[in-house]
Amino acid sequence: MPDHIDESLLASPLGEERRSPRGLLIGWVMIALVVLIVAVVWLSSGDNTEEAPGGGESTGSERFVGTMVAAETTDTTAALEVVLWPYESDPPILYHPTALPKGWETCRVVEDASKGDRFCDPQDPDRWVQVRVRQARDARYDGLPPVGDDDNGVWVERGATNEVAYRRSGNWIVVRNDDTLPAETLVEIATSIPVVGDFNALYGSYEVPLALEEVTDDDLADLMADFGSEPRVVRGDAEANVYAADASICGFHADGYSVPDFAWMVPQPRLVVASVDQPIVIGYSADKNRAYAVWDQAGYGWRLEGRMTVEEIEAAALALLERIGELPTISS
Repeated sequence: MPDHIDESLLASPLGEERRSPRGLLIGWVMIALVVLIVAVVWLSSGDNTEEAPGGGESTGSERFVGTMVAAETTDTTAALEVVLWPYESDPPILYHPTALPKGWETCRVVEDASKGDRFCDPQDPDRWVQVRVRQARDARYDGLPPVGDDDNGVWVERGATNEVAYRRSGNWIVVRNDDTLPAETLVEIATSIPVVGDFNALYGSYEVPLALEEVTDDDLADLMADFGSEPRVVRGDAEANVYAADASICGFHADGYSVPDFAWMVPQPRLVVASVDQPIVIGYSADKNRAYAVWDQAGYGWRLEGRMTVEEIEAAALALLERIGELPTISS
């Protein structure tokens, strides 16, 4: 280095901690980029749980469409809130629900209740509920986890498919839905079924028991005098059958059972309440062109059937109620 250059001139007059305006600008830009990157990473990897419609929590795997949630979890509709509306099928079958989502309708009815009737959204047939009646001896429903409601339901399946069952007398009422309704909504639909939620209300009052063994064959034959000449009486153990040309009636010992217990003896049962507050179950089979009526009276169950319309057999059952009421009882 030449001697005539002063080394102090080589030092920056700004000092070690000062920078040029251009350097400061670059520095602030770098800091801003770092902060932005950190924020993006934190938001994408942190806990982003949010409140879902209906008060539930989003799992981060849900897809929101309006107020409907299709969650990719074991209960895909857990956050879906569905409002149920009063519903009445035509005719009002005893194992049909009386509450369904608005706009739903009956979309399949079969006479074999074990195969199940179906109720669906006509705008979206994939949204449906199916109701089946299975015999109580079906072991698949034993020992299942309870729903925890007042109607003693059990979960058959719970998850992507929800299926709940209620035992009533000798049958299970089984209600199923595949992945389109919350489990809690399915329970509400199931308990709206008359023979599930209103089971006890279907019982009639017991009169003085009938002394069937003391009733003569002529008196029994007179019960069916309107259905053809010379009705035939066949007696069995604690029962009596009267066969006429156009119809038959069977009086059998109810053994403490009542209408809800043997309503399953007829296809597509629906309830009729007589003027004397006597519940009568009416059924009809289009395949057999036969109508049925079942009721409890004087300690016995009575089952009437014949080639009649629903209206005709209802009238016949009401007339028989009066005639049976005139038969001798144990106390008479």
